[in-house]
Parts: sequence; C-alpha cells; structure tokens
Amino acid sequence: MNDTKEFFGGDITDDNIRWVLLCTDAVHHLKTLKLTNCLGVVGTGLQPLIGSTVLESVDLSLVGANKSPTIDPVPPISAEIVVPILESIIDAEGNKLVNVTLPKKWRIEKSDILTNFLRKFDRVLGSRNIKCSGYNCDKICEAGRTRMGGSLVCCDTVANVHKYGLITFACSSCERKFCTECRDDNLYHFCEVCEKYFCEWCAEMNWCDGENCNTGRTCRKCAPNALTSW
Repeated sequence: MNDTKEFFGGDITDDNIRWVLLCTDAVHHLKTLKLTNCLGVVGTGLQPLIGSTVLESVDLSLVGANKSPTIDPVPPISAEIVVPILESIIDAEGNKLVNVTLPKKWRIEKSDILTNFLRKFDRVLGSRNIKCSGYNCDKICEAGRTRMGGSLVCCDTVANVHKYGLITFACSSCERKFCTECRDDNLYHFCEVCEKYFCEWCAEMNWCDGENCNTGRTCRKCAPNALTSW
C-alpha cells in the first residue's frame, strides 16, 4: 500500500482502501494483499473482499519485510471487523486463501473470534490436499504431531502461546509448504525479531548463546549484527 499512500497524499484510511478495492474489482482479481504502513485503518475498508475466491495471501501485520510486528502505539485494526471478512473468504467454495499474517495486537489479545477462525482455517488448509515441498516427498500437508506443534496454523492459547496465530507449515520467504514428517527437518528456523518461520533453503540465521545476551535466534536481514552465526 506504499504506492497508494503516495497517490492519496497522506495516511491511508479505510475509505481509501475500499475505493481502491472497488475500482479494481479486487474481489475477482486480487491475489495478494499487504497493508504495509496502513497504521490508521480499522478494517472496514476490506469489506469489498467478502467472499473472494481468488485471494491467496493477506498480510495484516502492517509492517514491512524483516521488521518487528510490534507497533507503538497499538494500531486500531479490529479483529471483530476483519475476522468475519476473512471467514467469509474461507467459507467460499473454491477459495484459495493459504497465507494470513495477523497483526501482533491480535496475537496478544487472543480473542475468541480469532481463535475460532484459526481453528476453522486450520481445518480448511488440512482439507486442501496441499502437496508437500519436502525432498522426494509425495505427502500432503495436514495436521499431526511435530516439535512445532500439530496444527498448520497455531491456535493454541496455552502451550505455544508465543506462536499463536502463526502459519506453521509454510516458509515466510519462498512459501514452500511442508507435511507433518518434513516440517521438523525443513521448517525449524524461527526469527525472534520478525516472528516468522523460514525453511532451510531461505534461512540465514544468527545465533547468540551468550549467557547475558537477549539477541536470541534471528534472521540476518532482521538483525545483521547478531554476535554469532551458526
């Protein structure tokens, strides 16, 4: 939405987003949506996307690539407004939505409406027969037991609370997708800055194991000055 921001000559509003989506007939044509830097939107502007069967990826984090999803002050984007729109999409027959990146605000709040959506989305993804990208693997991506948790989308509000709301079976960079058996071996790199998973082909990680260091494991694009690479 950066180009759109320049077009409107100021901060993007819900009315701006609605206008763009309607003028471009986005419900029938838009495959990828990123609300980068749209810090003032509540979400009503996304209503033209209700029932879309072509949308594949939605990034509602409001931040750019390799940026921390933590925003101060907390943005007004509302789960109560946006989640029903997302649910209308995954309820539509033949929909193609595979990737949803949520605002950090929602992942902290863990509202019932979001948890219910994540559980439904997990079931929808598991029924898609998405082919695994693992080497010589012909299995499909579905829920099962892994070190990362059993679901394709983390909707666990207790055991994996820090990963709640994250897509756990697809690389955030190349979007390769992995079945239960291949996930632990191929998709175990998690950046603690941008809070995303990366596969072994895309991950360039820094690792600091100093006793007094809080750097943790980060991708080099997010934290190029981390102390020790591995």
